Amino acid sequence: MSTINFIFFTAVALTQTTAFAELVFDINNSSYKVQHDGSEPMTYGQLLAQRQDCNKQNPFVACTISNHRYTAEFVKSPHQCQIAKLDLTVKIRVLLPDFGDLLSSEQARLHEFRNKLSEHEEGHVDIYKSEFSRLYDKVIAMTSDISCEQLKRQITKELKQGAEDIGAKQAKYDLQTRHGILQGTRFPTP
Repeated sequence: MSTINFIFFTAVALTQTTAFAELVFDINNSSYKVQHDGSEPMTYGQLLAQRQDCNKQNPFVACTISNHRYTAEFVKSPHQCQIAKLDLTVKIRVLLPDFGDLLSSEQARLHEFRNKLSEHEEGHVDIYKSEFSRLYDKVIAMTSDISCEQLKRQITKELKQGAEDIGAKQAKYDLQTRHGILQGTRFPTP
């Protein structure tokens, strides 16, 4: 009997949480191939000459890109509008260089560099996750004593401002780490 109660309680708890609100982080990790046309593996000199990257600013860097979307349902009581359901999806894409087409001796030299890039980008992901969670908690608690349309505008404004604030925190993280260089992401030289 206690097992049945436990299962029932768990089902109710899960149903209430997912029916009311959901914050989803959709994280995609991918690589861009650093390679050249030819039958032989690329040399270190050819690699440097290629200067490939994912944001066209620096050679061989990583990028973390985010965007978000939300849907909200409201319920109007006699004196206020409340959020009945809020779904917020944050899509995060982490892009890293893949040096798989290099000579194996040079791959080993760049392996640690790529690992450090990955660690730096994970810091960006952590900022997105913690800050969007905080923003989500703030938005889900909002109510309006005027209209549901006004509440929807307030939510949109709050999420837009929150995303801008998160962008500023990301820029600060890059400034503090010198885009990861202080974390060991300096590109190795021959």
